[in-house]
Amino acid sequence: VVVAKVGAIIDGEPLKKSVVGGCPSEGMLCDGAMLGWSGGGSGAALLPDSFALGAPPPDARPRPDGK
Repeated sequence: VVVAKVGAIIDGEPLKKSVVGGCPSEGMLCDGAMLGWSGGGSGAALLPDSFALGAPPPDARPRPDGK
């Protein structure tokens, strides 16, 4: 999944620390729409296992077959 940490730019604004449901939050799971991806279902943006940990998310939704 794609995780945005504090300071990441989401919808043109930097992500800030907050409290969600009484718990501190220092990041959020991103969905495809937040990343500007088209198509696909709703929910967290999934990446293939081959994706490098810590790398920026791809510009487009990855294909399930990895191509």
